Amino acid sequence: MDIPYQCIGCTASGLTRQTDEGKKYSNVAYEHSITQGYVEIRNSPNLKFVIHNSGGKKTNNSLNKSVLIELSKKSIFTESNIKKIEKEINDARKTFIKYKWPTIDVTRKSVEETAASIIKIYEINKNNG
Repeated sequence: MDIPYQCIGCTASGLTRQTDEGKKYSNVAYEHSITQGYVEIRNSPNLKFVIHNSGGKKTNNSLNKSVLIELSKKSIFTESNIKKIEKEINDARKTFIKYKWPTIDVTRKSVEETAASIIKIYEINKNNG
């Protein structure tokens, strides 16, 4: 695995942020959060997905930052549904262009990097009136 995308683990990452940013780290909420998440997934009447930020898991020589696990009894990824999803994405792109809404490519970006991009776009728009 490439070093820039290697997961160092939640505890190591959290303790580093605590030192660097002063944000107190605690792993107490993780177990509660994951348990409640699975309760909600089990109770979901339709689609059941888990998206896990793997920090850079390699699959078939391809780097995947997030892993999608489908827990539904029947897959929704049929050819018909994929075409509907593609149409919805294309319609969304057209709407964003029509209203001149900015988009952000979040591929291989952390939440913090994405947030920084959003703040930068906000600041540019605020300064340009």
